[in-house]
Amino acid sequence: MRLNLMLVFTFIVSMVLPLFYLVYYRFRHKRIWFSITGALILLTAAYVIKSNFISNINILLFFSLTITLVINLLALKWKRKNTGPSLFIILIVLAVFSNFANSSYISFLTITSIPIVLVMLISLIQEMKVNRAQSIAAVRLESELLKRNLQPHFLMNSLMLVIELIEQRPDAAPIFVQALAEEMKILIKFSSLSEVSLEEEITLCRRHIEIMAYRYNADYLLDIRGDTEGIIIPPAIIHTQIVNAFSHNYIANDSLFILSIRREGINIELELTSPINIKSKVDSLGIGERYVYSRLKEKFGYDFSYESYSIKSSWVNKITFKGTT
Repeated sequence: MRLNLMLVFTFIVSMVLPLFYLVYYRFRHKRIWFSITGALILLTAAYVIKSNFISNINILLFFSLTITLVINLLALKWKRKNTGPSLFIILIVLAVFSNFANSSYISFLTITSIPIVLVMLISLIQEMKVNRAQSIAAVRLESELLKRNLQPHFLMNSLMLVIELIEQRPDAAPIFVQALAEEMKILIKFSSLSEVSLEEEITLCRRHIEIMAYRYNADYLLDIRGDTEGIIIPPAIIHTQIVNAFSHNYIANDSLFILSIRREGINIELELTSPINIKSKVDSLGIGERYVYSRLKEKFGYDFSYESYSIKSSWVNKITFKGTT
């Protein structure tokens, strides 16, 4: 009975340890990782049961630690946060294993459990701090999104245009009001989200371009080049770039916005080309650019790139990141 309890306890510890870090570091394809890890631990447990139980039970913990080390090394390679303390403790525990390889099960379990539990607690505390900071940042970004897009002068200009359309083009007034209402509705929805599909983002962008086309009595179009399926991004980052194009430049009639989508493996590149006639943009980050960068950092950490530059009569915003599939 005692030996069975020891095996069950060891198996639980050996299984929980690597799975904890798979979740903590937010590995992609978790089901595959869980299946591989679980299968390896089960095979090791079966070997322990069939062999000399007392002398080999430590192997189960050692094998679990080895898998956990591999997970932490991959997390370090993929630039996951807070890998240092966990990696350091696991390396120390594995380094002293040779000195206790022939020790009793209880001795080895005590030596391994205390520092591992300690580093797991430290990891959880760090995660709680990060989540709290992200929650505060999310609230700030939500407020910034609404504040930036519900500016008094934008609403005032839109209301003045409604009056003008009612007087001069009464058939166009309801269409404009509907487009404006749809944009505001989407923005309010986006303000409470941390991520949206690229298709939803494009819908928001089309509404804004439609509104500006009415405002300037022009023909503006958004051309999508590439496959949008399955791409998840922070809310209103493409929309913000289009708003900036109208805010900082005079855009001539019949102008075309181009959103190019390129994929290379799991890497995704979104390139927005905006027409400009007055190059009033500068390389330093304005309010809109800071919003885009903050949202990207919140979503991808440091695992992304964001470029903004001019080419002849166009302004290019390029975002590169890793997709979820």
